[in-house]
Formats: sequence, C-alpha cells, structure tokens
Amino acid sequence: MYLHDLATKQAIGDAPVCSLVPLISLTEFKRTYRRGAVPPLVDGYFDQQGVIPDLDGGRVAFVWDVDGSVTVTLDGRPVSCVSSGTRKGTCVFVIKDGPWGRVCEPGAAPNSRPPSQLRSSGEVQTSDSQRTPASGGCG
Repeated sequence: MYLHDLATKQAIGDAPVCSLVPLISLTEFKRTYRRGAVPPLVDGYFDQQGVIPDLDGGRVAFVWDVDGSVTVTLDGRPVSCVSSGTRKGTCVFVIKDGPWGRVCEPGAAPNSRPPSQLRSSGEVQTSDSQRTPASGGCG
C-alpha cells in the first residue's frame, strides 16, 4: 500500500499488505526490478503466509485514524499499518526489517495502538476524501 499526499502526489508512506504472487529471491529482485515499478516481495523479508493469491472483494478494509494513520485489515485482522509521520509501515508478514517494511513486535497489532483502540467494523472505510488515499495494494 502506498499513501500519497493529495497536494504533491508524492508517496508519504508505504507498507506491504500481502502478495498475490509467489515471493522471489533477493537475487532475482536485484536482476529484474526496475525503479518506479511496484516492487515484488522477497523471500527472507516476507513470510510465505503473506502470499494470498485468492484475495477477493470484501476481505481487505482500510481503517483510518483521526491522526492520519491507516491500518489495513485482512478478513477483519489487522495486518499492516502506516502511522502518521512514519515513512515505513509495519506488516505482520514482514519477517526482517528492510525496504519492504518493518517487523511488527510479536503478538502486537501492526500499529502503535492496542487492538481495543482500532475502530469497530462500522467505522471501517475504504476511502475518505478528506484524508490521504491509499493506492497500490498487495505486492
């Protein structure tokens, strides 16, 4: 997921959510990746459990906080977060800090707030014209 500033159109934060395709090796990434393309996720940095090829409608939701942070849920479970003012977000599927995001603390939701402070499902939003929209998606 990429968060963009509405005024400058520049990415201001990012975090992986999942991968629709198999992970690749770091060697293959270095050989094939072209700057500007959506980077594929790399084995050794991302857990195989985060490969979810059958991602269909309704499984992913964006939960916006009043401070501009966003948490992505998958099947109702928080999996990825970009906190306001933080360039690299966290993801439960990241197993090694690196350019693909930061590792969540064991047992913690992928944000700095306890799960009790996440909004109820009635407050989950997929877009909000007053906030920075999320674009991109599963890597």
